[in-house]
Amino acid sequence: MGLWNEQFANPDLDALLKEVAQESRDAMTRVRQVIVDRIDSQAGMQFYAFSWGWVEEFVGSDTSETRVERICLVPEPERCRVVFGIGRHSFEEIAQGELSRGLQANIREGVCVGRTVWIELAARNEVDANMIEEFIVHLCG
Repeated sequence: MGLWNEQFANPDLDALLKEVAQESRDAMTRVRQVIVDRIDSQAGMQFYAFSWGWVEEFVGSDTSETRVERICLVPEPERCRVVFGIGRHSFEEIAQGELSRGLQANIREGVCVGRTVWIELAARNEVDANMIEEFIVHLCG
């Protein structure tokens, strides 16, 4: 059991990333910076029990021009990923033809829960970070 799934630990992202392989840590750090630079949002730590454990969650502001409602950085040691919560109507408007094939395949795997489509993208290395950055840039227009 790692820090990322200890409910009462109350860690910050830096503490969680210490349990992650260096390549994944670099990818997550880069993605975090892209989010901070490109998306008007509020960040905070949130615990999602056994599904994701501790995450750094970015919640889009009402004035944000992005289509993203929330983004969660999930620093699970063996499976780092970034999860995008996108409103169903905004999801349907995403011009997937403009995205790389790998990203399109990941987007098609999105799961709709209520009015939100959840898309999980791996964040293991630089290639993954590039794909996530491509998606963020596309969502921001």
